[in-house]
Parts: sequence; structure tokens; C-alpha cells
Amino acid sequence: MESLSDERFTNKKKIGSGTYGVVYSAYDNVLEKEVAIKDIKLEGEEEGIPSTALRELSLLQDLDHKNIVKLEDIICEESKIHLVFELCKYDLKYLIYDYKKPIPPVKIKRFMKELLESIEYCHANGIFHRDLKPNNILIDHNDELKVADFGLARAFSLPMKDYTHEVVTLWYRAPEILLGDNNYSVPIDIWACGVIFYELAHEKPFFYEQSEIGVLFKIFQLHGTPTDETWEGVEKFRFYSKKFPKWKGKELSLESCRNFDEEALDLFSKMIALNPINRISATEALRHPYFTDV
Repeated sequence: MESLSDERFTNKKKIGSGTYGVVYSAYDNVLEKEVAIKDIKLEGEEEGIPSTALRELSLLQDLDHKNIVKLEDIICEESKIHLVFELCKYDLKYLIYDYKKPIPPVKIKRFMKELLESIEYCHANGIFHRDLKPNNILIDHNDELKVADFGLARAFSLPMKDYTHEVVTLWYRAPEILLGDNNYSVPIDIWACGVIFYELAHEKPFFYEQSEIGVLFKIFQLHGTPTDETWEGVEKFRFYSKKFPKWKGKELSLESCRNFDEEALDLFSKMIALNPINRISATEALRHPYFTDV
């Protein structure tokens, strides 16, 4: 027997998969357009809907921004839930590594502006994404950027709560998370945006390592190994060790960031400041001279 979703959607093709669901493209006979469908299987009556799916549902219903992927509909069936999204052409990972052409600087600037505008909107509405990476940033048929996959996103309020450090894909993970700070906040999204900025321009990750300690040491080699003198309270973080190698750090340069001009380099350096207190906010980043001619 066909389900309601089988009747509604035709020409269904698998285009991806995640931690709790498979993503398809299909023609929606109700909305009369191509859509993306995320199918979430219900594991059983006792377990119910996965918490990541519930979180994504509740947050996306409250978010309305041109640079955040639009949730068009929710279809509930006995064994699964279908989330119906606007369909996008590809993600940033494809554009960086599979498109075979360098992304023009003017397009990188526009993509970064759209990314920061979406993150500014999220932060202003008490939400941080916690899993920003090229795979979760989509480009639609009008070449407009859309932030997607809010499965790890959280609403926040003051005072800040304790959060898990098992968030954000390794190369985009901020140092406070790697050091075990459970009271991290919105600067982790800015760090991830900064690393994505470098990757868009240079077609390679900035902190490319295979382990958490490898990424952490690469960060220390750039910024210097932190102490309580340079980052108040850092030595109390769970994974901090006084046995860490003592690096002095070095200045970012146009030589090491060859595809940046001086303004792009300055913005990048402010987005990946070691101490989250010193990291630029999304609002401040959008006022940076780098975006003057957008």
C-alpha cells in the first residue's frame, strides 16, 4: 500500500544521508515544484523521534531568513517523518573541491556576507548553529547561500548553560571546545565561519589534521600556547595540560594566506582570535571594510 508521501512525491532520487536520515530530491505534486526531503526513521515507540530531529524541527519553524534553508512542510507517518525543504543545487564542499574552477573573490565576498548575515540573525534570535561546515552550507538555483542542518543547533539564554563538546566537525572546531570548555557560546560559530572563509579562498582546510590534539597544536603554533595570563581561566578547562608544548605563536601573513588581500586577512584574523572574548561578532564582521564594496 502506498503511503501519502509516495502519492505526493514523484521522481524521487537519493542525494545524501546524515546521522539520522536520508535526503532525497523529488517533485512535490502539492507544492508543484522540486523539493528536498529529509526522511527520519522512527526507531520505535519508546525511543520516538531522535532529539536532533526534534531540535531541528523546533528551531527551523522559528527561523525565517533568506539565507537559511526553508522548511516547506512536515509529513508524519507511522514509521518516519518527512521534512520537506526548498531544493538547492549543491553545497559549498562541492563548489570548493569538485567544481574544477576557483571561486572568484567577488563571489567569496558575497557568500561570506550571506553566511554572516544568516549567523547574525541566528545569534540575535538566541540560537547558535554548532555545526557550520561546507557540507551544511547550500547554494540554491539563484546562486544564493543557504545555511542548513540545524540538528546540532541550540537555543541559548543567560546565564549560559553547560554544553557538550562533541559538536562541530573537527577542522571547524573552536579551541574552547577542543580544550573542554562547557560554557562556550556564539563565538564558536564565528570561528567556523572564519575557517570556511579561508577554505573558500584557498581550496584547502586551514587546520588540516586527523586528531583533536593535532588541530589544537596547530592552533597553538599559530596563536601561541595559551595560559591564564593570555586567556583568563583557560588552565581550568578539562583538557588543558601544563605539559602542552610552549609555542610563542606567529603573525598571519599574506604569504601564508596568498589568496587574501589585506582586508580579507584582517577579517580572517579577527574571526579566528584564540580567546573567544576577542573574536569578532557577526554584526561587527559585517561592518568590516572587507565588505565595503559588496
